[in-house]
Order: sequence, then C-alpha cells, then structure tokens
Amino acid sequence: MLHFHLSKNLEKDLAQHIAPSAVAALHPQHWYLQKITVLRRKCVIAMEEKSRYAMVFCGLTKAEFAHFPGIFQERLWREAMWVCELDDDHNARLSDLVLNTSQLQAYAIGSDRSVQAHLKDAIWRFEGDVDDVGRLPETREDHFIAGLRINDTIRTIRGSKTYIVPAEQFRAGWLRQLGIAVE
Repeated sequence: MLHFHLSKNLEKDLAQHIAPSAVAALHPQHWYLQKITVLRRKCVIAMEEKSRYAMVFCGLTKAEFAHFPGIFQERLWREAMWVCELDDDHNARLSDLVLNTSQLQAYAIGSDRSVQAHLKDAIWRFEGDVDDVGRLPETREDHFIAGLRINDTIRTIRGSKTYIVPAEQFRAGWLRQLGIAVE
C-alpha cells in the first residue's frame, strides 16, 4: 500500500481521493506530494520518504487529478522497471510487486520536515532545469529524465553521517523486496 501525504496547496486538487486512512505506520511506502506552478501549469513533485526518490508530474489537468491514483501507479511501475533494469524473470516479479504495492493508495494531508527540506531542494532543481530548457517535460522519457536529474543528487537523511543517492536507494529498496542482493 502507498500512503500519500499531501501539501495543503494540493488538498483541493486531490480532495476526492482523501479519506481516513488505516494506521500510517503499516504502509510500506510513504510519498510526500507538493504542488507547484511552473510556466503557468500545475505540476506535482512526489518524493518517497526512505529513498528520497522523486517523480515529476507536469501540466496536470482537472481530469488527470481525478485519475491521479492510476497515473501514479503507472508511473511508479514504469520508473521502477527503468531504474532496476533486471532480466526478464526478475522484471516479471518486479512488475507484480510494484503493481501489488501500488494497488491500494491512501491520501491524507500531512508533511515531514526532513522530507519537506528535500522536496524544496528538488523543486528548486526542477524549476532551474525548466528555466534552462524553456519548457516543461512533455513525454514519459522527458518526465523520467527530469526526475533522474533530481534523483542523482547526493542527500543525507535526518542527520545521518552517510550520503545517499535517491535513484540508488530506490533501486535497492525494490531489489531487497525481491530478495535480490544489493550491490
């Protein structure tokens, strides 16, 4: 199950998905979502709590917000498949794992100061990249590349003395769930 923690400015756009949730600690993945406006278009930056992996959703319309759970599930599946790059047998297992994990989704208003700091940094990086290019990402690949630029940034989590790279942590998390040794 995925638990989404929405910023207050995203509450109205995803109001139809917000419902009282089961105990949040039981959710295997917590994602923090922040809405921003870039080039006069609504964009959402989603960041996973443990890995700090970010996904970028650009130019969302009212209809897309209505179908956001499916859009997120498809994007999570695609990005996990791209980032993990496994053989056919493991790809099939990963595909099942991602789809099963993201089938149930809970949405609530909330934030975490540590994740919020990383989200602000990701937003700053994304806005700078858009300024450089002069347009928002348009294709699936463009969205993935925009996220990858954010996810290749070295980060620290809650005062840890070690640094992480979100893309590597995201990959390692899925591989551990599959029982595959992480390099």
